Amino acid sequence: MKRYKVLIVDDEQVVRDGISACITWENYDLSLIGATENAVKALDIICGNSPDIVITDIKMPVMDGLELIRETKNRGYRICFIIMSGYSEFDYARQAVKLGVADYLIKPVRPQELVAALETAKCRISGEPLPSAEKHYSKTITQVLAIVDEELDNIDLSLKWIAVERLFMDGNYLSKLFQKETGGRFSNYLTAQRMETALKLFRRNDEITVNDVAERVGFGQNPQYFSTVFKKYFGVSPSNFYKIP
Repeated sequence: MKRYKVLIVDDEQVVRDGISACITWENYDLSLIGATENAVKALDIICGNSPDIVITDIKMPVMDGLELIRETKNRGYRICFIIMSGYSEFDYARQAVKLGVADYLIKPVRPQELVAALETAKCRISGEPLPSAEKHYSKTITQVLAIVDEELDNIDLSLKWIAVERLFMDGNYLSKLFQKETGGRFSNYLTAQRMETALKLFRRNDEITVNDVAERVGFGQNPQYFSTVFKKYFGVSPSNFYKIP
């Protein structure tokens, strides 16, 4: 079983110690590789250890948490971030969502909240296959990924639907093949694709409605369920995200 490597970044020693000790990391297939007091040191650790998940404060001296996220993206690292903050202002949350963070937690962080955020991060990691430049998939899985892009607005889209309606093959076999090659479940991948596409639609058009986006990413006439999934995935409801400047 893969253990996801986790790094903690916070300028307060008491917070670093508290987060480090509040859960038994191994019980959740996680490995805590370090805890550091600033983003500059965090970058050095990231360069040397390539963590899968980084839990970081927003307000820190020299370089804040949002700048850390931007810098790792600029350097090409694929890291899932969880933001911690003593600030509940929506502007911070909105910026964090735009940067693709897995969750936004308000201090003090409770253990159950941290566990939920870490599980979300793990699902996002396993649900996003690496780009083709980094990994080459079989012809069958390449077809599956292409069909997802083509049929993203299809409310009936599922791996079973793809197997039966498009590839004419056994659904169980296709499910096992997908997980073997990508390392994640198809349902996680589909959710990730739908949510990331929804985010792009909101960012490109301030006037677009939740109903329109829900329909375009395969939720049909069920914007309420779309909103539930969006908030679980990003930590912010879609209505708040696109309405607040």
